[in-house]
Amino acid sequence: MKTFVFFGDSVTEGCFELYPTSCGFDTYRRPELVYHHLLKEPLAEKYGDVEIVNAGISGDNSHHALERIDTDVLAKKPDAVVVCFGLNDCFHPLERYEASLDEIFRRLRDVPRVIFLTPNMFNTYIHPDTLPESLKVANTTMKYQLDGTFDRYIDTARAVCKKHGVTVCDAYAEWKRRYAQGEDMTAQLANLINHPNAAMHRLFADMLLPLL
Repeated sequence: MKTFVFFGDSVTEGCFELYPTSCGFDTYRRPELVYHHLLKEPLAEKYGDVEIVNAGISGDNSHHALERIDTDVLAKKPDAVVVCFGLNDCFHPLERYEASLDEIFRRLRDVPRVIFLTPNMFNTYIHPDTLPESLKVANTTMKYQLDGTFDRYIDTARAVCKKHGVTVCDAYAEWKRRYAQGEDMTAQLANLINHPNAAMHRLFADMLLPLL
């Protein structure tokens, strides 16, 4: 059996649309639509018996993920690990993100295959259907996307990957390409902030499959 671990945040966990709660808002989980679930059948066709491990946790970032890398990733004795962090790291210093990714890849150095999946874009405007309870977050993520802040985080991640010889599956570059061509990428976010919709999870799966 080959084991594939997907190590990340809410996107990897399977979070999609938001709904209001007494404490603000929460998110619908749709595990059947997540990119790694879509990969299970084609990976099984290629390798036979496979195990897909969802090591994504909503709200997590690369710094806090280091606290669980032993139990959630290395203990599974993976044949391949796909790492995807950045959306929540953007709310913390860039230097911390760089150092945390550096340590993650150092800890994964003995894994046969390590891939960094760059995340999707944030929203570039406030969509009229944005949940009112999430408007504060939406305004912040919009700012980070439009003023180049998030670009700097992704560029840093790419540099760390190059340092460690980690393969980059550059979904972010594809989102930016489509955005530059006039596609409304905010409309491709299930929560209109940072969770890609089902079609974009399919994009992630299609981009990852040749690398796995």
